[in-house]
Amino acid sequence: MDIAALQLKMRDAFRAEATDLLAELDSSMLELESRPQDADLLNRVFRAIHTIKGSGATAGFNEMAAFIRTIFQRFPRMVRDICRTQGKEAELLLEGEDTELDRTVIEQIADPLVHLVRNAADHGIESPEVRVQAGKPRAGKVTLKAYNKANNVVIEVQDDGHGMDTTRLKQKALEKGLITPSAAAAMDDRAALELIFLPGLTTAEQVTDISGRGVGMDVVRSNIRQLHGTTTLESKLGSGSKIIITLPASLMVSKGILVEAKGEEYVFPIESVVQIVSLPRHAIHHHEQSHFVTVRNEVYPVLRLADHFASEHPLGEIAWPEEVPIAIVQTKQGSVGVAVDRFVGHVEVVVKPMGHEFKNISAFQGITIMGDGRVALVINPSGFV
Repeated sequence: MDIAALQLKMRDAFRAEATDLLAELDSSMLELESRPQDADLLNRVFRAIHTIKGSGATAGFNEMAAFIRTIFQRFPRMVRDICRTQGKEAELLLEGEDTELDRTVIEQIADPLVHLVRNAADHGIESPEVRVQAGKPRAGKVTLKAYNKANNVVIEVQDDGHGMDTTRLKQKALEKGLITPSAAAAMDDRAALELIFLPGLTTAEQVTDISGRGVGMDVVRSNIRQLHGTTTLESKLGSGSKIIITLPASLMVSKGILVEAKGEEYVFPIESVVQIVSLPRHAIHHHEQSHFVTVRNEVYPVLRLADHFASEHPLGEIAWPEEVPIAIVQTKQGSVGVAVDRFVGHVEVVVKPMGHEFKNISAFQGITIMGDGRVALVINPSGFV
């Protein structure tokens, strides 16, 4: 593919689109002078502005888009300093420095990445002597990698160090009273790795100026969630660890499915909706405390959106309507069917953060204000179930 030709084509398309939008914006601004309270008119103005910003960033005209390189450049020296202080040897490999990301996201991702790279060099990489005894090269490797995946940007921080000991993680969590003995016994390795994200949990034997102060990984995940992203940990004892951060390339305009449940409106991000169906009541099967449906030979658990966010859950069998609108939604735990009262339609929305006081509510990405002034909550599928 001729990248230069593609970029030229994108810029030409942007110029044409921007010309039309600016004409519409100019007309709408004149109308606003006589109708300043017109909600539909205000929505048209803001939609034109945000579309120009978003398209401009994609076409390379807008400084709202920046390169990952602006963050990555700070890490080589940091890794060298850590190695010199700790008596270690490590090489930092950088990949995907030309990956573009919304400048707002770049500014907020810097601190979490500092913590992750610091952990990789300080916690992950062993001393040269230990590495040689384990049959590894004297010098370890820390890889910082960024790439595009669908509408997201993925950032990976990987080391080839000793990896995480899940047994030790469970032991530390038990010592701090963060989990019960029965919960620890039932945990598989994947669940045990998630313990590292609990507040106050660290496996470091010593507290240093670099790390091991019992803070960090929970804050990293919280910060990523505020950016509508996810954090995943992979680790194998003796081989190393990898943190995978998935972020939206832009926080400007998001496409979604607007639904209604018990008089409230919610938005599901379009990329999380696998399919939309309307099923007869008898198609929903009940087993113990759970409900299931079969759609195209696939079985999905079903929950009602109105009940999911209710302070009190209904007792006994649910009285389903004759026809049940269901969205099959992809969550971190897999696909689930979410029953709603009705599908309102496809929307494009500007997602706004919910505020610091709501940062621990993982079920929502944020809020959006609809064209008529109504407020709708935007669902975060990764924290939904």
